[in-house]
Amino acid sequence: MKINSYKNKKGETLYGFRIFLGYDPVTGKKYETKRQGFKTRAEAKNSASELQIKFDQGKLNKNSHGIKTFQELFNLWFESYKNTVKRSTVTDTLLVYQNYIEPKFKNIKINVTFCQKCVNYWHARYESYRRIKNLAAQIIDYAITLELIDSNPMRKIILPKPKTKTSVSTLDIDLKTSKILQAWRSDQQHRFIKIGINTLNNDQYVFTQDKTNKLLAPSRANDWLRWIYKHYPKQRKITIHGFRHTHASLLFEAGATIKQVQDRLGHSNSKTTLDIYTHVTKKAKHDTAEKFADFMEK
Repeated sequence: MKINSYKNKKGETLYGFRIFLGYDPVTGKKYETKRQGFKTRAEAKNSASELQIKFDQGKLNKNSHGIKTFQELFNLWFESYKNTVKRSTVTDTLLVYQNYIEPKFKNIKINVTFCQKCVNYWHARYESYRRIKNLAAQIIDYAITLELIDSNPMRKIILPKPKTKTSVSTLDIDLKTSKILQAWRSDQQHRFIKIGINTLNNDQYVFTQDKTNKLLAPSRANDWLRWIYKHYPKQRKITIHGFRHTHASLLFEAGATIKQVQDRLGHSNSKTTLDIYTHVTKKAKHDTAEKFADFMEK
């Protein structure tokens, strides 16, 4: 804080100050203010002290809810949100938050630059990047409702264009998988012919709705996962995207090259593939060290 003296139009000496009070713990917003018109330096100093006390008590930054972290903001928002949607949507929303948003927003001051980096990161890795971004924006909107912030930085980012779809690709599969698919195709034909639907054509999809042969909703796979987790609660919970990561990891452990994995998974650039490769090689180094230690103890 700095106290300055100045003269008004009447030539009288008055005092004023500019003070930095601190940062909002959630948004990182700087709180700085100035006052003037005090007859003495002591009056100016006392006024500054009173402002600091009010700020520390949360009376100036409007944070009467005691929210100090993004996680606390999410918890408060989620308590209201879960009463407005279906239970399946609640579970799905929670998974999106825990897997994609929470890891990026831990102990971070949220601004437009940070939000743009997050969206760019999601865009490079996930087809559902728009949904992740929209959920993050929805949570931050709640901070505006609570009068914690004046605007939503997630609403100010430049949304990347959707990835262009590559041409239809052909993937090699092993003999066992091929036989399973052939058996499934035969079973599918018999089931649909009973209800008058002919699936004997090259355009028939592998997985469709049981009674209509229409495409399944993209969220159906998550419904299957939730059923599995409900009946086998001890199983580790992973996302659909996690299966792609596991597939890539197993390919690397089996000796596939970075280029082979990139082509098979359809990564537009090698960075995503290299990130997985780095993770696998770190695990391999650890396993090698463990094997050596076990050998020396024999």
